[in-house]
Amino acid sequence: MILIETSQQLQDSIQSIYELGTLSVDSETQGLDPFTSTLLLVQIGNDKEQFLIDARIVNLTPLKPLLEDKSIIKILASAVFDYKFLRRQDIIMENMIDVLNNERILEAGRVRFHTKGYFSLEGLTKRYLDISLDKAVTESFFIHRGKFSSEQLEYASMDVKVLPQIWKIQKQRLLQENLWKTFQLESDCIPAFGDIEYNGLYLDKKKWYDLYEDNILKMNKYLKRTKNIFKDVWDIDLLDEIDINIESNPQMLAAFNKLGYPITSTKEDIIQLETPKEIHEDLIKYREHQTASSRYGLEYINAVNSVTERLHPNIFGIGTATGRPSSIKPNMLNIPVDERYRSCFKAQHDGGKILTNDYAGQEARIMTEISQEPSWIDAHNKNLSVHELIGSKIFSLVMGKDITINKSNKVIDYQGKKVKIVDLYNTTKNINFAISYGAGTKRVMQQFLLAGVPCTHELALEIIDIHKKELPILHEVLNKCGKNGYYQEYSTSLGGRKRYFLQPQLKNMKGDTKKERQRSLMAQKFAIERESKNHIIQGTGADMLKKAMILLRNSIIKLNKQNELKLLLQIYDELVCESEKNHKENQSLIQKCMIQAQEFYQNTVSAEVEGTIANSWSK
Repeated sequence: MILIETSQQLQDSIQSIYELGTLSVDSETQGLDPFTSTLLLVQIGNDKEQFLIDARIVNLTPLKPLLEDKSIIKILASAVFDYKFLRRQDIIMENMIDVLNNERILEAGRVRFHTKGYFSLEGLTKRYLDISLDKAVTESFFIHRGKFSSEQLEYASMDVKVLPQIWKIQKQRLLQENLWKTFQLESDCIPAFGDIEYNGLYLDKKKWYDLYEDNILKMNKYLKRTKNIFKDVWDIDLLDEIDINIESNPQMLAAFNKLGYPITSTKEDIIQLETPKEIHEDLIKYREHQTASSRYGLEYINAVNSVTERLHPNIFGIGTATGRPSSIKPNMLNIPVDERYRSCFKAQHDGGKILTNDYAGQEARIMTEISQEPSWIDAHNKNLSVHELIGSKIFSLVMGKDITINKSNKVIDYQGKKVKIVDLYNTTKNINFAISYGAGTKRVMQQFLLAGVPCTHELALEIIDIHKKELPILHEVLNKCGKNGYYQEYSTSLGGRKRYFLQPQLKNMKGDTKKERQRSLMAQKFAIERESKNHIIQGTGADMLKKAMILLRNSIIKLNKQNELKLLLQIYDELVCESEKNHKENQSLIQKCMIQAQEFYQNTVSAEVEGTIANSWSK
């Protein structure tokens, strides 16, 4: 272990560091924010030799060509974190391997990602090497001043020592489990996720706060109206208000029972199916605005960085078992597809634009690629919507007359009610995927209710039957995928990403009788089959968008566009970027990269990307 405390020492050591070959890289900081926290140490080395550089007093410039060299592999734990702090020092690290990401690839579905400590460096070091790292030492850096203690230096050195040893074992596992392609994709994607976190997004704080206040006002309005529904069957308090707790499930069940609706749950799908609209509508709207005010509230305003005046969310590149990302502090991946919310995220500088692009019908196209369903292949190649085709057949049956379903805002009459055709299209889209994944009549009935169209259990059965008859190969292939996932205990995306399952055992099932336990076993079996189908499609979608991110980032660097085009977000099938100039040219570049990525995973039907150029996030 060598402690470097002068710039000359670092310059003299660079050749020795180069000669190590593959490098382990780590850092110690006084906080989590690269814009406001001090970078204390940068550790580089391997399991034999470690260089600890005091970043407070040493000029890190000599590290720039080393860490930016794409021919040198760097092994890290939580690579995006170190990437951001080094980028703040004008060092853009390339060719990274993240052992924490690797573990998520290997354990997707076997271990929940939020399992405390499991996907930490401490957890990996203990499991793989039987070495305990003292987390208290890590925390001591947050308040550190002055000289480093021997314990701190030993800890910093150990972080570098263990990384190549863990990687050696993981590498064998990745090869044995045929996950090398997924590993390569995720590793190549690390810098792009680092750029997303570092770039951040500009938030119009006033507009966001006005939206938050509006949700609070509407929440209180619908709370009062919901309570009034029960005024004739519930007690009045001393303030002459209805003394019912809307959040209490027992009280609400009792109140509904007194109104003549003996429901077993106040979940949205139950009350929609078992009570009239005038009874449940205000309660659902209350919950909608309550959720919105808590989910999209002051957390976003408070998270705006004081230096950049932008939001810098933490993104987990592998945030779910299917390979999709997740986001915290704040969560940018669950912003509603609603102009009121998305228009709050704007280009920060005059003349700048937000470029939003998404894959047109990505899920349906992937399903077509997997199943080779002839009618869907034909529809895509003729530039027809698969949802319009099946929707027209379903709603012609429902309404007893021929009707064309599309995205039109035209209003039609159904049993005395005014219904927008676009709402029927959206219902069809939801039903199309739900039935394909194995949903039953209850889900179909619920989707019809959301469109304002009544649907009986018998009609729902008929609709499911039509879907299966119209798309026999799709159902046959997806059902086979589901069963394979259950019996193999994993499903695989088109890119090779695996999502593992633990096959349930009868002896572990809940139930007082064997029949009850068998029923539980079958329910879990069907759940695994649904998740298996879902992973093949969602996992492929996740791979596709990550491939697009890699292609786009490489193109930005190759064309020297780092100062005019920034990657801001990736959300499932969508890329969001900020452009300072040459907006149409940059939009064309983004779409070209996305189409190349789509064609990498599917070639049966044409690729298609839709996009907008606007002052704010607009899709």
